[in-house]
Amino acid sequence: MGRKASDDVIAAITASRGDKPVRVLQPDSMVTMDYRPDRLNIDVDAKGIITGLRCT
Repeated sequence: MGRKASDDVIAAITASRGDKPVRVLQPDSMVTMDYRPDRLNIDVDAKGIITGLRCT
């Protein structure tokens, strides 16, 4: 957290997760409400800084 969600950073996170899904959530993003415990949500702020990680 606290790093810019650059393409390289997101690619590294995605690669470390193998075939498990990853999605980046920006402020005011519309998202599905389905429960996917294997999916990593990467929350970013308006400046593209990672503010949180959660699996839901």
